[in-house]
Amino acid sequence: MTEGSAELCAERRVHRLYRFFEPFLSVETELIVGQHSDRYAFVPTRGIAGYRTGPLGLGHVVFHTHDVEGAVTFYREVMGFGLSDYMGWADAAAVFLHCNPRHHTLAIMNLCMGRKSGHFNHIMFEALDYDDVGYAYDVARDDRHPMIMDLGKHTNDHVHSFYIRTPGDYGVEYGWGGRLVGPDWQVRFYDQPMLYGHRIPR
Repeated sequence: MTEGSAELCAERRVHRLYRFFEPFLSVETELIVGQHSDRYAFVPTRGIAGYRTGPLGLGHVVFHTHDVEGAVTFYREVMGFGLSDYMGWADAAAVFLHCNPRHHTLAIMNLCMGRKSGHFNHIMFEALDYDDVGYAYDVARDDRHPMIMDLGKHTNDHVHSFYIRTPGDYGVEYGWGGRLVGPDWQVRFYDQPMLYGHRIPR
C-alpha cells in the first residue's frame, strides 16, 4: 500500500489517499479520507428526480475473478464487507457483498459469460423515480444503444432495471427500488437472477 501524493489528492479532491493493487479482481483500489464536497449538487441536463446515493454510496459494481472464495474472504475479513446473498444459475455463480445499507455495493462472479479474471461486468446507478428508468430505457432504445438486457426485476435486491453496453464493453445497469439490508438481514441462495424480464434482446 502506498500513500497518494499531494498532486493526486488534489486531482481526486480528497484530503488523503492510499492505493493498493487488489490481486483477486486485478484492480487498483484507492481508499480515501476527507472527500471534498461541492456547494451545489450535480444537475443533469435532462430533468430527472435524481439518484439514490448519500449513505448508500454511488451504486454497485460487479467483477469476475478466478478465485471467488479468495476475493470474498479478502473483502469480508480485510475490508469489512458484509455478506448479502449467494446466486447460481447455468454456469454462473455470484456472491453479493455490502458495506452500507444498499443490498450490495460489490458482487463477485466466477469466470462465465466469456469473461476473464479481473473483467468488469457492470456498474449500477439507482434512480429515485421509476419513471426516470422508463424514460431512459426509451431513449436508449430510440438511440439504438446496444442493449444487454431489457427491463426486468432482480430476485435478490428487487431492483427494476435494464442494462446497456458501453464502448468499453462493460455494462451499465440503470434501476430503481433496491432493497436495503440491516442487522436482521438473512442471507439466502437464489437460483436465478430475475423475477421477470431482463431478457437478452434478439
